[in-house]
Amino acid sequence: VDAVQLRASIPFLQSLFDLGMRIQSYGADFMVAACQGGNIETVAYFIDKTSFDLNSPLPVNETALIIAAENGHKPLVAWLLE
Repeated sequence: VDAVQLRASIPFLQSLFDLGMRIQSYGADFMVAACQGGNIETVAYFIDKTSFDLNSPLPVNETALIIAAENGHKPLVAWLLE
């Protein structure tokens, strides 16, 4: 998850999944980290690869939008509101 917070590239993340990490199993934790990191490309990747409902609370009992806002990621907040 730290790789996501550090804004890891999509090819790097894809290679982790190819090595056996399952998005469906760990996706919610990755989404939390991606929103904390503020990387729109990473958040979009997880949305594309999973069936996340952005209005549902994540494991930290907050939505992706709230996590992004609390971490000061205005571009991600604007993107999530589109």
